[in-house]
Amino acid sequence: GGFGGGAPSGMATGAPGGGRGNTTQAQPDSVPVVRASFETRKSDTLAWVKVPRSDFTMTQGDDGGMRMTAKINPFPQGDDWALLADGTLAVVRVLDYHVDFFAPDGTKSSSEKLPFDWKRLTDDDKTKLVDSLKIVAKEATDRMSAQNAQGGGRGFRATFEPVSADKLPDYVPPIRAGTTLADFEGNLWILPATSSVAAQLAQQAAGFGGRGGFPGMGGPPGGGRGGPPAAGSATGAGAPPTGTPPTPAASPFPAAPAFVFVYDVVNRKGELVERVKLPPNRTIAGFGPGGVVYLSAREGRNIFIERVRRVASN
Repeated sequence: GGFGGGAPSGMATGAPGGGRGNTTQAQPDSVPVVRASFETRKSDTLAWVKVPRSDFTMTQGDDGGMRMTAKINPFPQGDDWALLADGTLAVVRVLDYHVDFFAPDGTKSSSEKLPFDWKRLTDDDKTKLVDSLKIVAKEATDRMSAQNAQGGGRGFRATFEPVSADKLPDYVPPIRAGTTLADFEGNLWILPATSSVAAQLAQQAAGFGGRGGFPGMGGPPGGGRGGPPAAGSATGAGAPPTGTPPTPAASPFPAAPAFVFVYDVVNRKGELVERVKLPPNRTIAGFGPGGVVYLSAREGRNIFIERVRRVASN
């Protein structure tokens, strides 16, 4: 069978007949994860996951072109999920940081709340964040305007604005959607939210969110929790290929900041068995049998895939 997460609803792009009003469709706060059998052609809902709501509007200008106004949210709140090797669906809950396991036969089990260094956001913190985001939003808007002018296009314009302070949560969410992975041994690799707020904002501005492509849609943060791993580490790094690569075209987005990711590794019983610290500027691209981990490594503007082997704790 196969799995699929329901996509969040989109936005209406103006009133019928070319009107200039903007209409926002109601967005759900949760979507189903649907299981389907290719043999029986039947499907069923295995679980529901909380999703962050994207905040943007589309309007039509006097010249007939479309204009999008998007809100940048540094702390989108959504659950995350991954499929284990035995067919179990693991859903990481954002509100209290625990894991719900849904076995292929439909039975459910849950872990205890996992340890997390909860960071409270005071009103002053929220105000400072919004002020910082104003600078990021203006730079993003200016870059998009410059691109639009260079391309000679007048059909689409994008403007970015920070969310208001009252839209920010009282605590930094423990996870970000789209970052949880499962290895060949049935372990869940969870990337907790970083305490490096500046790196988060810079990474998000560089990529405009995560796999959704818009601010507030999730994706890896720009930094991981520092400090040595508690019980294990991934080591080793392949050398980049020799030779001088061609100089790439200048990117319209700022370079991503340096970062270090530290993953929480949770076994099938819902136990936090170790924390694994990656080398700097590495993200996990996938897993192989026998403890093999494939890393995506950034060296300047170049990206390489490295094959390393996880060092088990004693």
